[in-house]
Amino acid sequence: MQVLRSLFADPSTSIYRRWKLFTNFLIIVSCIAISIETVETIAHKYEHYFKLLEYFTVCVFILDYLGNIVYAKERLKYIFSFWGLIDLLSILPTLLQSFNLLGFQSIKLIRTFQVARMIRILKMLHSTIEDAQSSNARTSPIKTNLKIYFTGFFMVTMISSTLMYYVEGGYYTREALEAGQAQLDLETRIKSSDTEVGVPAPVFMPVDALTGNEIPEDKRFFTSIPNTIWWSMLAITGNGDMFPVTLGGRVIASITYFLGLILFGVLINIVGKSIMTNFFIDPSASPQSSKPDLLATLIQQGWIGQHEAEVLSKLPVEEINRRMRIIAKR
Repeated sequence: MQVLRSLFADPSTSIYRRWKLFTNFLIIVSCIAISIETVETIAHKYEHYFKLLEYFTVCVFILDYLGNIVYAKERLKYIFSFWGLIDLLSILPTLLQSFNLLGFQSIKLIRTFQVARMIRILKMLHSTIEDAQSSNARTSPIKTNLKIYFTGFFMVTMISSTLMYYVEGGYYTREALEAGQAQLDLETRIKSSDTEVGVPAPVFMPVDALTGNEIPEDKRFFTSIPNTIWWSMLAITGNGDMFPVTLGGRVIASITYFLGLILFGVLINIVGKSIMTNFFIDPSASPQSSKPDLLATLIQQGWIGQHEAEVLSKLPVEEINRRMRIIAKR
């Protein structure tokens, strides 16, 4: 029982960290699989393997969810907490779809369940926050910050591409186009029977429900999540060769561009600290430096003023070096 408690409730143990590393790896693999499933040719060919992976992933997440409940200090508080709800939502879509708990499932509902599984990516955020608060974050801040950055980049990319695929790409999925064309053919036949004049069969054109704008064939970019991931990565970096047409798609794009700016700022901060630490200051070489040289370096970098230099000049060289290392890690 102590092993299980350490596994689910003791972040200081190695078994806890290994379990989190395994679940995070499984989240990445499952999210990539969910993306590939939206490519119809691949999904039909490897459908059996996708299902096996999903069932295995859900079993692991169920075990993780139950373990967190059993070993939580306040069980009800965990169940209704943000992270508890995320853990539940990461398994709920698959359970509802597998056991058909909502009765008959339309194609649109099944598609909603498929993309809703992507919410499990938020489980990675919990581990990232725990890492940021651990002792490793203080001993190796650059490594921790890089982990936070790449986790954020992966999350923004996957979530924005999934939403764009569902919101805008949903207008021109194969099922939506076939249903729209069938409805249009029916209306055309009714008109032909009323007028007794042959009416050419028109081609269905999807229309944005919010703005009424048509979506021409050459603007239908978001046909699968892998296609949309390319757009999302370009949007985060401030570029793009594909643009949404619908109002919902443009809202998602605006939020993605904004998050891209935030991620860029985080990256610049990490790179700046790394450059300052590794190129401008060499803590291992500092003990051989003289006191005037150390103080001159601090003044030159703008970290202290002349008055502070006079105060530090009264301290031993070792103490000045120690303070330089502290400043370099900030």
